[in-house]
Amino acid sequence: MSLSPEVLVVFTVPEKRLSGMDVATGPCVAIPQRKRASVSAHNQEGSELPEQTAGLYTVLTGNSPVGVLNLCEERENGSLFKCSDSFVRAMADANRLLVRLADQAEASGGDLSDFERQMQEWSDAWMRTVHWPASQVSLRNRLMRMGKARIAQEKTQPLFCWYGPRVPEFVVVRRPGPNLN
Repeated sequence: MSLSPEVLVVFTVPEKRLSGMDVATGPCVAIPQRKRASVSAHNQEGSELPEQTAGLYTVLTGNSPVGVLNLCEERENGSLFKCSDSFVRAMADANRLLVRLADQAEASGGDLSDFERQMQEWSDAWMRTVHWPASQVSLRNRLMRMGKARIAQEKTQPLFCWYGPRVPEFVVVRRPGPNLN
């Protein structure tokens, strides 16, 4: 695998659905025998290394991240890892805390300061725990993957991390039509 994958895709599917994915191109590309990809290209996150991903485990638990990402397959520029049960549990529990804080904020008039404070605390700690490029100033958006961990746990499915080349995302562009007057 290249030392600097272009993207990370965090996703959950039943393990049997992995046969519908080519690790070289990732879960956002349908294999010839399938009509659709395993996940949408909109699930692509920015460049991230497995060591950086695993650093979130340390932030959430205070424990070493050794063994929290297990390599399933590596092919060409793509690598597929499965998150350990303890990593999924830590992220799912953290997501439940965020949901509880948001619910409390809604019940008390919408003050999200506790929610915001927790998100910022985890983002700052993650930035300090592992090396990130200077251009990376926050990891708050990447914390949203904790919701995927909760869903994986609720569905009793594995949570996967795929690192590899970016897939183009198609964008609809609106242009003015011809003037018919």
